[in-house]
Amino acid sequence: MRTPPIYRILPVAVLAAMAAVALFAPVRSVTDSWIPLMSGLEMGFLSDNGTVSILLGTGLIGAVLFSLFFLLRRSAAMKYPAVAVIFLLLLSSIPTFLQFNAVYVMLLLLVWTHFCIVEKQIFTAFMLLSLASLFYAPAIWLAPLSLIFIPLSGAPDSLKSFVKALAGFLLPHVYMLVFRWMTFDDAGIYLIKFWECMKDITLFDREFELPSLFMFIYLAYLVCRASIFALRSSTSKLVQAILKMQILSLAMLLPFFVCFDRDVLPLFPVMAYPSAVLVAFYLSNYTNTKRSRAEMGLLLLSVIINSLSIFV
Repeated sequence: MRTPPIYRILPVAVLAAMAAVALFAPVRSVTDSWIPLMSGLEMGFLSDNGTVSILLGTGLIGAVLFSLFFLLRRSAAMKYPAVAVIFLLLLSSIPTFLQFNAVYVMLLLLVWTHFCIVEKQIFTAFMLLSLASLFYAPAIWLAPLSLIFIPLSGAPDSLKSFVKALAGFLLPHVYMLVFRWMTFDDAGIYLIKFWECMKDITLFDREFELPSLFMFIYLAYLVCRASIFALRSSTSKLVQAILKMQILSLAMLLPFFVCFDRDVLPLFPVMAYPSAVLVAFYLSNYTNTKRSRAEMGLLLLSVIINSLSIFV
């Protein structure tokens, strides 16, 4: 059944409106969070410069979309335009989503990690995850959890893959410690600071108001339906591997989100990526079009309410 134009135009129109709203959101200072790779370097040009922050944030979002295309390009069942629109809609629920966020770098590297796992490049995949922790220290916890992705790659030798994963993970940190020791002679201080940041758990530190709760509860319901549909669908091995990777990613990222999310540095973007892939697959392939359109309408409504809540 052909989708009526209104159901294709409305999400794009809502997205454009939310992007316009984000331009008027207060500038978030990036100096409130410690970026290991930038430690000791001047970041004042980003702290209160809204234009630079928006340009960098927009560029990183564009890079994530470009990376998603490479991950999904080989399967017609994974409709890239639908994934891109839903991903951007979920991002736009954060009023400051256009501004620079170190988590966007982690998100970009996570997408490429999934791509490398699909391509059986285990060493590169875990090196990218390790690089993510140089932009956001708590991301280091994702590395051991991501070992569950290795069977999805189809690599025949688990022990060899584990050694590759360990070597890839260690490489960026070894280089970083050598750089700190040779340039600033503070490798020990750097390690202490890194350790403090990676264990800085703040359970429920963020304030969840009614609009946010409504969106998160509804998104959780939609993702659960999408996950069940994805597991029951008959698709190619590649699509199944990508979908299972997103389900495992959500299971892995949920405790990470609960432990480290805060108002200063929202972690919702890393949850939005696997959610968008699953929801887009579900809405694009579910046969009950009336139900899927109603669910898409509720998703749009929740995004609009949550985004505009900053002005209330």
